[in-house]
Parts: sequence; structure tokens; C-alpha cells
Amino acid sequence: MTIQGTTQESLNIQSAEKYPTKGRQKRRSRIHRSKNPDPLRLTERRIAELDILYHHRLADSDVFRVILPGSDQQILKELRKLWDAGYIDRPLEQWIMHLKHNGGKGRKEIIYTLTNKGREVLAQRLDYQPTKTDLNRKNHELGETTIFHDLTLTRLWAGLKAALDQKREQTKQPYNLVFWYQDRPDREQLKTELQLNNGQAITIIPDAAFKLQCPQSQYLFFVENYRNRKGGHQTYLDHLKLYNIYYQQKKFEKYRTTKGFRVLTIVPTRGTASNLIKLINTEEKNKELRQFRFWFTSEEDYRLYRKEQVKENAYKKIKEVESILKPIFCTPVDEKRHSLEE
Repeated sequence: MTIQGTTQESLNIQSAEKYPTKGRQKRRSRIHRSKNPDPLRLTERRIAELDILYHHRLADSDVFRVILPGSDQQILKELRKLWDAGYIDRPLEQWIMHLKHNGGKGRKEIIYTLTNKGREVLAQRLDYQPTKTDLNRKNHELGETTIFHDLTLTRLWAGLKAALDQKREQTKQPYNLVFWYQDRPDREQLKTELQLNNGQAITIIPDAAFKLQCPQSQYLFFVENYRNRKGGHQTYLDHLKLYNIYYQQKKFEKYRTTKGFRVLTIVPTRGTASNLIKLINTEEKNKELRQFRFWFTSEEDYRLYRKEQVKENAYKKIKEVESILKPIFCTPVDEKRHSLEE
């Protein structure tokens, strides 16, 4: 696997022990596990780290830091130990993506996924049903499309959960994430069959679904990740129209709600969101999407952390999960921005 002359060997050179100057500790490799890993005890906290990967498949170090208590350095060290011991993996494709999109420069949050060994521990400790899927092989085959897609969903979940936990603590009000289902681990739960007017049956599987509990009410949301969708804007909008049939046939009642739902489309940039909304409002064939049910936001509108300069050429990361609860969602019915509580 190569990109502009980049090979496995050059990745090893760039990521392995650097700067072997006198009196300076060598940097540990980010690709190769330690030949002599530190002793590891599987505490409840480390089981919780494995559990995040079981339910979300992929997560970067930022996700663990906003979800779990403890210092950043403590969490990073724990992840390193779990990786060295073979319970979690670091997909190779992420380093190629870093070279491709950033030239290999700058700080990169490491992406993790679960291994066969980690899954076996969860089956024993949490009584999960073991599967025959070879996770180690799948991890090796992970490509850029899957990594971008799954990581976008996991970061959305982490930001939402952390923001609700934070707001509940600040207000002493019942802000909770009642459930979160994500495609692949929860595919059967998300799968729904619809009957079209011509008698044909069609299956719809959202990328994720969650229920938000606020002091006044509960809200059901479906999530569609626009990134890497094939076929362009109009093909995607035609897919969204299936949710009107979903509503008419009251399929949402399986989530124990009678108030309907909203569909959140997550796109890479604000420009993409504007273009989709414009296409809805200017094309007659899309008029059925001109409803408050359909919401759009971009990955630029929410984040887990922001950088704050502390001195020249030195920055620290400040948690900013509350951005997901701010008015960052647009709809085709007005020019206002809305928050999830509306």
C-alpha cells in the first residue's frame, strides 16, 4: 500500500523511535507494539474503554478523553497499554490518511478499534455474545471511507453524551441520552422495512438513532452521515424522502415514542449543508422535504476540543463539547439555526 512513494518502511521510519540523542529518551513507535509491554490489570475503567470500541467500532483518543474521567496523560497511557497488550488495535490506514491529508505534519489523535482478544475479554466480563467475525483481519482491511464514516458518528455520540452529562451536572435537570444505536453493531435494531405505494418493500437503515431526554420532553433523532455518499446531492435527497414514508407508516413507534422524529444530516462543510437546503427549496421534485423534520449541520459546527494558545508556538486543548447543544442545525423551512431541544 503506497501513497506518493510512501511505503510501510517509510511509515516505520517516520513513526518509530526518533531523536536518539544523548540523554534523551527515544520516542516509542506509534505503529509497532512494545516487545516488552508493561504489566496490565484489566480494571473496570479499562473494560469501559474496550466497551466503547465494542459499541462504536472506531474511536480516537479525543473520544476517550471527553467520555472518561482522569487526566489526558493518564488516559493516553492506558490506551497505549491496552494496545501494547493486544486488546485494541491502531488501524494502519490512519497513518496513510495523515500523510495524504496533512503531509504527516502536526499532532494526530490516534484512532483505535477492538481486537479479537479485546472482544473475548468483554464476552467474559460483560457476558456479551461472542461472534465469529475475525476483527483482526477486518482491522487490517479498514479503509479511509469506513474510518471517516464511523469516526464521524462516534465523535457525534461522544460530544452529545459529554455535553448532556455536563449540562445535567450544571443545571441539576434531567438531560440524558436515553439510547444510542449505531450501524454495524446495532444494524438489526436500526433496520426497518417500508411498504411503497407500488407494493414493493424496501429496507431503510439509518447510520444512527438516539433519543434525547430534556426537562420538558424527549426527542427521537435519526442520523445520516452524508460523507462518502455515492451518487451526489439529489440521490441523497431521494434517500431522505423515505423518511416521510417512515413517518406515515408510524415505524418510529418501535422506539417507544408517539411524537415523530427528526432526521439529522451531518455533512463535512457548511457549504455542503447550504447546497443541500438550496436544492430542496428550489427544485419542485424536492418539495416534500420542506419540513421541520429534516435538519442539517456540518462537522465544522461542533467539536470536542478547541486549541488555546498558552505561549508562542504552544497550545493546549480545551474541552468544548457544549457546542453540540447550541443552535447549529438548519432546516429547509426557515433561515434560522435551531438547537436539539426545540
